Amino acid sequence: MKISKYILMSIVGCMVSLLISCDKNDNPVSDDVSDKDIVSISGLEIKANGLDNGEITMVVGESIQLSSIIYPADASEVKVMWTSSDESVVTVSGTGLMTAVKSGNATVTLQSVAKPDIKATIEVHVIDGTVDVNNDPVDQSQAESRG
Repeated sequence: MKISKYILMSIVGCMVSLLISCDKNDNPVSDDVSDKDIVSISGLEIKANGLDNGEITMVVGESIQLSSIIYPADASEVKVMWTSSDESVVTVSGTGLMTAVKSGNATVTLQSVAKPDIKATIEVHVIDGTVDVNNDPVDQSQAESRG
């Protein structure tokens, strides 16, 4: 029986494809990611020292590190981005380091890259002067009279 070289090449090609598409335990390997492997992000939360009811007061020049909490904890889509509604008042880095630039108000937003409609915000109030231990704004003259 004579086998044509084209049939032989087809058989060898199929065998190579089969070997490449199996892992070391002969289980089929697929490039497709199953939907059950992806855990979608469902919510975000911003945490920071001094944050109270979604608001924080800062003094010009002060920096505060924000952190993100992603829900659920085992979410696969964990890329987030930080933005400020007014960079002239407060800036925020890609790692969540927030810096007060000048007096005013701004909103800092934490947003999912995969699902932009999922976001969390905080209101930032920047003042000239000092902040007391309760994070309440204090007029500079009051701070000086406290000694």
